[in-house]
Amino acid sequence: MRNSGMAQHLRQMRRNWDRRALENARYYVATGQRQWSDDEFYQAGEAELRDHVFNDLGIFAREKIPKA
Repeated sequence: MRNSGMAQHLRQMRRNWDRRALENARYYVATGQRQWSDDEFYQAGEAELRDHVFNDLGIFAREKIPKA
């Protein structure tokens, strides 16, 4: 894809994401359900971090995580 084609593609992607954010941002961030209460949404995010990020953080950081 040439630079002008890439730029056009990125503009289209931005318009699509902006439209989705106005429509129902939480659904497009976490598609588990259409409607989220604040508590449900933030609890789902915490679970995602715990289950999919924190468990593998050592791999990503090559075991160089600073100790608190």
